[in-house]
Amino acid sequence: MKANKAPIEKSESNDQVVVVKVKDALGLDTTSDENSLLGRRFLCRGSGGLIIGPSGAGKSSFALQFACYLAVGKSFFGIECSHKDQGGATKPLKVLVVQSENDDYEVAEVLQSIAADWNPTERQLLDKNLSIYCSWGMRGEAFTEWLDERVSTDKADVAFVDPLLSYCGGDVTKNQAVSEFMRDNINTILKAQGANTKQMKFGLVFVHHTGKPGSTPKDDETALYDMLGSSELTNWARFVMNITHFRLGKNEKVDRKLSKKLKKLKGRLFRLTINKRGNRSGFEKDSKTGKWSVLMQHSDVKGIKSTNGNINKGLDRLFWEPCDLDFDEETSETLKGGNSKNGKAKSQKGKASPKPKESKVLLKKGKKADSKSAATTKDAKA
Repeated sequence: MKANKAPIEKSESNDQVVVVKVKDALGLDTTSDENSLLGRRFLCRGSGGLIIGPSGAGKSSFALQFACYLAVGKSFFGIECSHKDQGGATKPLKVLVVQSENDDYEVAEVLQSIAADWNPTERQLLDKNLSIYCSWGMRGEAFTEWLDERVSTDKADVAFVDPLLSYCGGDVTKNQAVSEFMRDNINTILKAQGANTKQMKFGLVFVHHTGKPGSTPKDDETALYDMLGSSELTNWARFVMNITHFRLGKNEKVDRKLSKKLKKLKGRLFRLTINKRGNRSGFEKDSKTGKWSVLMQHSDVKGIKSTNGNINKGLDRLFWEPCDLDFDEETSETLKGGNSKNGKAKSQKGKASPKPKESKVLLKKGKKADSKSAATTKDAKA
């Protein structure tokens, strides 16, 4: 088999321009890309993504958990590192996190929550592959230069920046300001080639806030732009990931049993939706909502324990976990893998739909049909 030859080469006149060679592009094996970092080229070296969510939802803990899982080679809600070793095992990534909204104690609480059930080997791998920086003073070009230096020094494959607003140095509602930061500054360091001349340098994920809530729900297209700032942010990003408070979709129904469970999860249940390049992420498309999404929840496990044995009993674990709710379009929402009262999964396919209970109640309250009319109807049918 011939080696996979890149179909591009640098322009001789401009180092920020590459020439795509059509012949090589036509013969390229697109399933094998050394610049791919996550999923099926979901995130690549030289590109960036956005994690969008409302204030207080837990974006920072989500991003840090995402980073931790990549650093030890764990799948994160179905998103996996692209590279495998010769035995087929996932290769961990070197990850850098820079954030400005949490102090060292809050970062420690999240880390202790994430690694609570990990073994010593996994914790050592986490310590080796994850770098965390708390920074409050750099913005714009100064931040870009610092990030470029740190990525090179730490040899990071992926960097998480939380939040975008702390470091962009401009008005994110203005296209020009966003373009200058994202395309002139960030893209310059993203697309610079690393020590391996065949690879771009690293991939980047920004954490960003949603705008003020509107009066109507967002559809698939407008959800892409459900964030504070210019549409240029979405245009720049390779992927867009939205964290939203749970809301029933059009084809999702709830019975009494599941209604009680939803009440217990109130405030802790969220939907994670990938509104751009979801098909490359590793997510399965939700057949009910038609979106690349999963349900997730805040953990309700009490107490955070450090490796030194200290226990903070006053806090729930700051940890995101999958939610085991599933939706039955034909009948009602049921627990994943759960059965109906008669021990069999409910299904109404190919059968006439039963009359709803409400209709019986209304019939009792209404006038009774007289026997003569009923008999006449019966004779007519005969």
